[in-house]
Amino acid sequence: MRGWVLSLLLGAGVAGLGWPVLATTCGPRFAATANSLLNDSATHWAVLIQSAPGKTLYAYQPQRLLVPASNTKILTTAAVLTRLGSGFQIRTSIYQVATPPDRVVLRLVGRGDPGFTDVQLENLVQQLRQRGITRIDQFFLEERYFSDPATNPTWGSDDFADGYIAPLSGLILNQNQRQLKLYPREPGQPLQIQWEDNQDPEGWVVINQTTTTSPRGPEYIAVTRDLDRHRVVIEGQLRAGSQPDDEGITVLHPVDYFIAHLRQALATAHISVGSIQVATGPAPQAETEIAAVESPPLADLVATTNHESNNFYAEALMRVLGRTMGLPGVEAVGRVLTNLGVDPHTYHLEDGSGLSHQNYVSPEALVETLTRMAQGPQGPAFMASLSTAGESGTLKDRFRDTPLQGEFLGKTGTLSGVASLSGYLLRPGASPWVVSIIGNGASSSSIRSHIDQLLLTLDRDCSLKRP
Repeated sequence: MRGWVLSLLLGAGVAGLGWPVLATTCGPRFAATANSLLNDSATHWAVLIQSAPGKTLYAYQPQRLLVPASNTKILTTAAVLTRLGSGFQIRTSIYQVATPPDRVVLRLVGRGDPGFTDVQLENLVQQLRQRGITRIDQFFLEERYFSDPATNPTWGSDDFADGYIAPLSGLILNQNQRQLKLYPREPGQPLQIQWEDNQDPEGWVVINQTTTTSPRGPEYIAVTRDLDRHRVVIEGQLRAGSQPDDEGITVLHPVDYFIAHLRQALATAHISVGSIQVATGPAPQAETEIAAVESPPLADLVATTNHESNNFYAEALMRVLGRTMGLPGVEAVGRVLTNLGVDPHTYHLEDGSGLSHQNYVSPEALVETLTRMAQGPQGPAFMASLSTAGESGTLKDRFRDTPLQGEFLGKTGTLSGVASLSGYLLRPGASPWVVSIIGNGASSSSIRSHIDQLLLTLDRDCSLKRP
């Protein structure tokens, strides 16, 4: 990210930086070029570009509700940051239940930390060992922290088969995915495929249909998951001498996965355990917290969500927000956005990640959200969570070696037949221009190409003019 941009984001707050609002002029070609790009009968478009709040540079059906794909994460993360603050952390706890002295009964409470991994689990177990616990009679796991279902009914089965998302509850481990590592060997040999852990309560079978190609050969990997039979078919090739490839495999029964890893962690720490089971009754009235770990600050979790377009993080954070407000996650996001000043009629949400084809959002809603966030105290954390054109995140390979490299902070979105891009076009010495472009049509790659052309044309044909 350009140095002057970084210095702005590290300031006390975007609203307090006093960015001036300068007059903007657009060359006569811009509207004509934009209209030509968007007058495509195969694609439905909605666009809004503002140089300052209420100062529109260009609009094309800005109130039109279209499927936004992962631009939904802009609304989710803005709501979460606004309500909870960038320093908020998610705590995972182990409690000791009051019992007779000869029994040890523990309860682990998961509160939806999307970044909870084996490292944090082993940390909790070591805290038990440090307290002198070497035997556990009963270990209860509390997964009922959220009222939201583990899976969204508007998602398709392909979302799980392709690994875009895993079922989630308050109890999370390794994003509820198992990791496969694919290593190239000598040319002509199949890739070496290795699980990163040996805990496989679901019994996955891997069918290896790969090969190692020459150092100059093309690379591609295709993973097909048969969820009914717990079978993974891996096809494709990697170059000899290249870096290994990582693939995540959705865990369909996260509690069984968690229990298997917990047993292993306890055995490694030489702690014997009788039964491990999911808690079904109310929490005991007499219990004491004896071990706990906390997530990184919310600013870091939001950065992972937007920078990597991580669906699992988005859904978990939406549910955490809902829990803190006593509402289903989607309703909580809407409540915060309304308080932020975003008209609830300008969007309709079914999830927090954008996987659902039943989300409908207008550029007006996204521009208003982006503008309000830039003006508010969470502005630096929010803007820092976005990808940088040509440099980082999901925009790393877009706008490279163009005038927009390092000058646009944004969030991408892609589904079948959907592409979107919203964010900030940074102007030295002035407030950023706020952009939202959504296209729904036959080809997401074609829509994405049109979006990039439109943004480059905006940068070329429009300029700042001091009054």
